[in-house]
Amino acid sequence: MAVAVTGALLALGPVLHIGGALYPNIIMPDGLAEALFPSLKMSGLPVRFAWMTTLGVSVAAGIGATFIANRNRHGRLVVVVLATIGLAEHWPKPLIVTTMSRPAILAELGNTPGDWAVLDTTSWSRQLWNQMNHKHPIIGGYLSRVPSSRWHAVSDDPVLAAFVPRPVGIQADRLSEPSKALARLRELQIRFIIMDVSRVGLISSLDLVRRYQDEEMAVFEVPS
Repeated sequence: MAVAVTGALLALGPVLHIGGALYPNIIMPDGLAEALFPSLKMSGLPVRFAWMTTLGVSVAAGIGATFIANRNRHGRLVVVVLATIGLAEHWPKPLIVTTMSRPAILAELGNTPGDWAVLDTTSWSRQLWNQMNHKHPIIGGYLSRVPSSRWHAVSDDPVLAAFVPRPVGIQADRLSEPSKALARLRELQIRFIIMDVSRVGLISSLDLVRRYQDEEMAVFEVPS
């Protein structure tokens, strides 16, 4: 169990992280390990230390089961029942998946030539799916390893931060200076914006052309 607790603490990352909030002044064991061995920062995923928790709990459960089974015949029966429940719970089964829609507008964007980008503020998985269909560069996006400088390139830009959801952006309700926002979009060569329908109010003050909208997302074109 000491191994399990150690793994859980290391998996929390370099600083305390509770409910989506970071407390940088509270250094966790992973932060101390990174200070001693800087190369650990390259791993990028301290959550992988959770394998220690799984291992520790599994060994402890085995010790406990052995203790119960060795007591008497009823103890062995209890262990068999518990093991059967565990097998039933973890028996391989088909994954529950959903199908993302593929509107024709995405294929239309894919057939639209030019050196331009897409600002997609839908969920990260949806952004990747959309890009597989329209095949143009996107602002932001998702990678398993993202340098902090690249995060800040988006989060420190007042226009992009207003569009991009948290934790990278601020997910604003409206744009304070529409004309500057439109100029910034053109400067970044953003020709199309894809966003959740629930957030289209953000661009109501911009002179954009609505190219598509369904119950999930909307596509707007930035006039040249």
